[in-house]
Amino acid sequence: MLKSYLLIAWRGLVKNRVYSAINLFGLAIGMAVVLLIGLWVQDELGANKTFPTYSRVVRVMLTQTRADGTRTDESVPVPLSAALRTDFGGDFGAVSMASWNSDHYSLRQTTKP
Repeated sequence: MLKSYLLIAWRGLVKNRVYSAINLFGLAIGMAVVLLIGLWVQDELGANKTFPTYSRVVRVMLTQTRADGTRTDESVPVPLSAALRTDFGGDFGAVSMASWNSDHYSLRQTTKP
């Protein structure tokens, strides 16, 4: 019975080739869009929630404008941690600097006022 269903479907696909190709192309595009939206939502909701104050954890990024365009990057200068601690000490309870080309992380705690 399943074999006859598949045979009937195959005959329909072969008989209407252009219509079948348009439908299959639309189905493939739709599935790709849904997959990309799902991955985007998963990334947005994938915050590290192990910290009790995870809603207040931030990432400082650097935006640079050059001749070839504007670029935003996670790499920030190391002296920025000292500046954040001294100038914005009330806003940051801890400042953590991580190196992308090394295995160690440097965690420097400050006290909350």
